[in-house]
Amino acid sequence: MMKVFENPAHLRAAINDVKNGTNTAAQFDRWAYVGADGNIYTHPTEQGAMRFAGTHGIGIFTLRADYDTAVHEFSSSDETMLRTFGKDHHEAAKIKPDMTLIGPEGDTIATMDAWASDWTEAGQ
Repeated sequence: MMKVFENPAHLRAAINDVKNGTNTAAQFDRWAYVGADGNIYTHPTEQGAMRFAGTHGIGIFTLRADYDTAVHEFSSSDETMLRTFGKDHHEAAKIKPDMTLIGPEGDTIATMDAWASDWTEAGQ
């Protein structure tokens, strides 16, 4: 499954609208996906963005950092970069999260719990 996300330009405009009582978010498509060429494309509907991402998009990996109080996700088409970022963050963090690396199809590729020092591949 391709990763579809809310368009950052739309989100920034929506925050501005709340602060200033304006309606600028309507000028931006709400949904976005990363195309096979690496560019971000937008669409007004989530279903449309998902349809185009499925035919024109690239697979997006997700790094999920699960803290006791919150879950944070980072996405990239570069699995190696997410692995490196996750391991470096885990080593430096004072509060260590449980981490999961998720593939483009939603499958778990690797995990790292709060006590681990390296990734454990799924199925091992």
